Amino acid sequence: MTSDSALASLRSAAAMVAALPSVRVRVRVDGRTLLEAVRPPFPPLAPHPVVPWCRFRNAVIDAHKERAAGRHVSLLGVDSASETRIAYGVRPGEICRPGGLVRTTIGSRWIHAVAVALPASALGSATDDWVPADDLLVRVAAVEDPALGVSILHVTTDAGDHRHSSAAFDGLITALGRVAADEIEAHLAPSAAWQVTPDPKLS
Repeated sequence: MTSDSALASLRSAAAMVAALPSVRVRVRVDGRTLLEAVRPPFPPLAPHPVVPWCRFRNAVIDAHKERAAGRHVSLLGVDSASETRIAYGVRPGEICRPGGLVRTTIGSRWIHAVAVALPASALGSATDDWVPADDLLVRVAAVEDPALGVSILHVTTDAGDHRHSSAAFDGLITALGRVAADEIEAHLAPSAAWQVTPDPKLS
């Protein structure tokens, strides 16, 4: 059975390869590359299976639907005991950073992006706000892939503007921290079924 964490990584990868034309992804399990999802033209003589990005995305969407319905899924033979890693690739001159952050070029603009396996409604304070970064303010926006339940956080700068590019990456990292903090707060918030009662002995 594919674990929820592995499926979340696959959902994020499928959203990124669909949204950003120059991005390709490799799915690695226990150190072995299971497949690479790309846009044509496909790399010649690859030592692993290469599939169109849309085929990969559709398979992940189907698995996401099955899991949302409460059923166990086994996608690409990935099971809960496997170590699943996603490796992103981009064109020469573009950037991949640890944590799934990328910078790609579209026209005269640089797009800095990272995927979060959450719908836009769950992002809380992470987007639509000016984020301080490297003595600058950057605005982090989000685009949602509703079929995958994934949001892509992104910041756009002029191509060649390295100072604002560095700030854009810092802004995305800050936004990811806000997402994590909001998730923790949501899980810790008391509900009607679980209320905290002060103990006078501890006062």
